[in-house]
Amino acid sequence: MQRGGAPLVMPEGVGTEQVVGLVNLLERLGPTVSFSRLLSSFGRDFGVLLPVLSSAELLGLVSTERGNVSITDFGRRLLEVPERRFRTRVLKDALARLEPFSTALALISEKGSVALQEVVEALEVKGIRWHRGTESDEEVVDAMLIDWGIPAQLLSYDGKVMFRAHDEKEVGPKQETVLQTAKKTTAIIEGQDLSFSYTDTKPVFKGVNLSTFQDEFVAIVGPTGTGKSTLLRVLAQLIPPTSGRVLLDGNVVSHPSSKISLVHQSIATFPWMTALDNVKLVLLDRRMEDAQVTQTAEKMLELVGLRGVEGEYPKEMSGGMRQRVAIARALAAAPEVLLLDEPFVHLDELTANEIRSEVYRLVFNPETTLKSAILVSHNLHEVVQLADRVHIMNGSPSTIVDVVKIDLPRPRSERDPAFLDYVDKLYRGLNVQVSPKA
Repeated sequence: MQRGGAPLVMPEGVGTEQVVGLVNLLERLGPTVSFSRLLSSFGRDFGVLLPVLSSAELLGLVSTERGNVSITDFGRRLLEVPERRFRTRVLKDALARLEPFSTALALISEKGSVALQEVVEALEVKGIRWHRGTESDEEVVDAMLIDWGIPAQLLSYDGKVMFRAHDEKEVGPKQETVLQTAKKTTAIIEGQDLSFSYTDTKPVFKGVNLSTFQDEFVAIVGPTGTGKSTLLRVLAQLIPPTSGRVLLDGNVVSHPSSKISLVHQSIATFPWMTALDNVKLVLLDRRMEDAQVTQTAEKMLELVGLRGVEGEYPKEMSGGMRQRVAIARALAAAPEVLLLDEPFVHLDELTANEIRSEVYRLVFNPETTLKSAILVSHNLHEVVQLADRVHIMNGSPSTIVDVVKIDLPRPRSERDPAFLDYVDKLYRGLNVQVSPKA
């Protein structure tokens, strides 16, 4: 597959979601859009737009001519497909015609499975070579097969060396996404038909059902007053539900448990205690030697990036550092589930963004006991950045009115059109008028 004697290559860091997002954006802007107008929609960031545009053109979804970008007939066919999973099949058909995917599939049809080196050697026989910076052909082909072939459900990978044709019944080690977690049968934490009232009057929320699965980050959004923070406290059993029940690993939870930790929106550190003593607080009722308590607290502070500040008091720390101490304290209890009640709301945006990255890393860090996390937030960009699934609460009494899966590759960029599509979808979900329930 050549253009002007040079082999085509999928740009690095671009995936199927970005490409679909670009086509959706073009549909909204008009059948033919000037490159300058399209660039302005990407914050005038040429480095973000060009790889996505090149990928869409390579797949035959858009065409560029004389400074204008248009959706092709094939691109319109993609837009006519109503659901995301069927759009993936359209992209799958497009990829199957391109190298190195067509060569890999041909070898797989003969042998059942194929190693990366075999694909590279077959391409070399055809005279197809890639040069992308300092990367070898093997590195480029590997990235293309994994970054494109797997998300498009064209190929599967055993996590070691072998590629196979995608089987709808299996998910490989490098496909650990919402698709994988949604297929698990046992929830980590589950709220079943939860309702809560402060008095005998109308409930705050009613009939709420939600759950998290292994390595899943779930978010809850909703207008002010819908009981999101109260729901977290019910899940932690800090307050009992009026009706319904909470399960952890399939077992009913009837009282607060160290396996469920809650981080408050107010930065809860004790001013008369050092950072180390704040973290050690949750370990005081454990049957642990003093040295082990100190070692555990120091490890948690190191995990949140606070090594070397163990002896400092909250008044000597920034807001971001104090919130890190609170998170370290929550982790020291060795929880399976981390509940986050707007933990970044009182921080400046730069600090908040840094701690968001830390929190996501901690949820999936093998050095912690965490299996999943639930975040309450009013910041929809924050929610799309972090979450695998988003529960939208609305109504009076409130309930879960919609669940949105955020099917985007990580790391996520707020400049990605698909990212902004999800933000728009959540805004629309929040603005839906819900009829009051009896």
